[in-house]
Amino acid sequence: MKGFRLSNMAAVLAVLGGLAAGTSAQAMKSHDNELVFSVSNLKSCGYWMTAYNITGDQPFQAPVALLTNGSCTISIEAGRESESAPATWFADQIKPGAAIGDATKSSLPSTLNFAVTGSFTINVNGETITCPVVVLGQGNSFTTNNWWVGGPQMTRSNNSHGIPQLSTKCNGVAVTITQGGNANSFSITLN
Repeated sequence: MKGFRLSNMAAVLAVLGGLAAGTSAQAMKSHDNELVFSVSNLKSCGYWMTAYNITGDQPFQAPVALLTNGSCTISIEAGRESESAPATWFADQIKPGAAIGDATKSSLPSTLNFAVTGSFTINVNGETITCPVVVLGQGNSFTTNNWWVGGPQMTRSNNSHGIPQLSTKCNGVAVTITQGGNANSFSITLN
């Protein structure tokens, strides 16, 4: 390259190296990721993680479940780098059951930012209901970070409006989990 000096090449490489480092640092950023379960007459809730899977060296903190405005909000502080490994792990954790995702009709995610498995407990009108294995994952749907829920004892169907839902029994109580209408919410009904 005529007129292009080695010192110019070094400067270009330094800038590109800085951009790459900036991209990597940005990808390693932790985000507050919230999933909301709407449940009528909810008094308390909890989620106890037993295992998780996240892309690469992304930051991750165990989930925290809180009662917020009558709903159960599960918050996970984690990075958002989507790959197939967490989705494969999610699918393995729910076998032989099923899953649903918000803002999608797909039956399983192809990529996820992270996934967790654990027990999920809700207290409705003084009755404590524990689902021993509930698997959660966060992925991407268009421009939003959508959530997935599933489990090995869950079956998938569509409700009367064609909306995907999961059915299971927890402590002998029939539990139905339905898409909540946006990328980070589900509705739970007890039958």
